Amino acid sequence: MSDGFDVDGVIGRSSTPADAAGVPAEWARLRRPILGEADAVMDPAEARDLVDEFRRVRDRHRDRFVAPATELFTDPARIATAYLNLAGAATLDLRRHQLEDLVDLQSFIDDPPADLAPPRGSSEPGVTSPADPLIEAIRWRQAGVIAWAMGHPSEVAAHNAIRGRWTAIGDARAAIDLVNHYRDEQTLGLGATALWLVAAPAGYLIAILLGLAGPTIVALVLLAIGWLLSPSLGSVAGAIEWRIQRSGWMRRHPAISEPLERGLGFGLIAGVPFVAGVLVAMVVSNLGWP
Repeated sequence: MSDGFDVDGVIGRSSTPADAAGVPAEWARLRRPILGEADAVMDPAEARDLVDEFRRVRDRHRDRFVAPATELFTDPARIATAYLNLAGAATLDLRRHQLEDLVDLQSFIDDPPADLAPPRGSSEPGVTSPADPLIEAIRWRQAGVIAWAMGHPSEVAAHNAIRGRWTAIGDARAAIDLVNHYRDEQTLGLGATALWLVAAPAGYLIAILLGLAGPTIVALVLLAIGWLLSPSLGSVAGAIEWRIQRSGWMRRHPAISEPLERGLGFGLIAGVPFVAGVLVAMVVSNLGWP
């Protein structure tokens, strides 16, 4: 089995996530994710049989939001353990599918309602607010297993990413993608905030040293205001990276897409504040402001 993790959503090994706060006490048991035993050894043939049988059961319940655990042929945690035993020998693509299966597994519960669907009036398909309490508990399960597989310290960020989303059985990849997108935006937002403190003053000083502008207080105030707005620059960079990740052509050419994605993201959060520092210094100085 692998001891690592992949931010794109594959099975790895990590510690069990802590209980999330803010969920009603009556759902405390249900909200805990179904996780396998990372150190349990299982015969590969038996593990493959368990996975194949689960997928057959899962396929019967595609597009539903809950399914009866009684239709599972064994303890759900044993099914999760089977996936963990197969993860180490699987390709990256197969491990992504394995994580999708584990997210689907979270929707199998005891005594599910016969008919459960988002109420009418959702802002977009599969999304509604406020959440049904049962779906909210399952959502914490899904967030927990995604965070655990990706090695995140907490499932809170994963839950924030899929908050309000009704993830149907068979649609786990969409939820995993939302978690990746959310974390990318958060990371780039923090990076943009930190880099603005370095790149914008650097651009400002370069403009002064090259004789393009003189030192002004107004320029420094404007750059400080820009720093307050810099997290939005990270969101823009994240949206661009997201489009690259979702591009069919780019997905078929990872050798091109990954450097391009990282290069554009870093270029935006580092280049924009530097250029802003130069331009603000020049414009304010030319206007004669103090």
